[in-house]
Amino acid sequence: AELRLRKDEGEITLMQKAVAATMAGQRAAARRIAPGVPERAVEGVVFQAFAEAGAEGLAFPSIIGSGFASTVLHYDQNAGTCQDGDLVVVDIGARYGYYCGDLTRTYPVNGTFSERQRAVYELVLAAHDAVAEAIRPGTTLGELRDIAHDVIERSDLRDADGNTLGRYFIHGIGHFLGLDAHDAGGEAPTLEPGMVITNEPGIYIPQESLGVRIEDDYLVTSAGTECLSAALPTSVEAIETMMRQG
Repeated sequence: AELRLRKDEGEITLMQKAVAATMAGQRAAARRIAPGVPERAVEGVVFQAFAEAGAEGLAFPSIIGSGFASTVLHYDQNAGTCQDGDLVVVDIGARYGYYCGDLTRTYPVNGTFSERQRAVYELVLAAHDAVAEAIRPGTTLGELRDIAHDVIERSDLRDADGNTLGRYFIHGIGHFLGLDAHDAGGEAPTLEPGMVITNEPGIYIPQESLGVRIEDDYLVTSAGTECLSAALPTSVEAIETMMRQG
């Protein structure tokens, strides 16, 4: 486990290629998502994009969760159909040279976020960006999760009963990434240069069938961090543009 935590230059190169293939899969998903499209059809174009990018396969079963399924963690049946007005959580990872990518984006099925969807999405993005700013040697995944939770909990957004939304962030902030998508390391170690982690806050409101997760992959460096997936956009406007243009 100790050897797997810190990546050397060769491993980092392979992880960059795995992440690049995963980004290609996200772009393919964005182009395919539309009302009436089966989740499995989106899954299919993701797999094709991975293959065309040189990946040897999946890092884990692809998650294409639309509507209520967007609120279900590790949903992998991909048995539904994308419906107008819903969101789709696309959590995918390519495996390249035995190393894994792991990226999540959330898309509006019809190509445009509703006012409520946009508000929740931008809150998750604010949490994601706050964590990204804090990733550096010496921090822990637990500390990073606290940062994300505080951003979400302090927001003015509420559910239908008037509750703050921190209760709907129901998992950790991320995990170590390497030979496995959830690689050795757990939550205990403090971050050190050469470690690769995910940053993936989310809000899941079942009663609204509304789930949002945004996930990127980060290499910890002596200077702080490098986002390996920085080329894949996260803003509302860029997501909507990517769906139109690919």
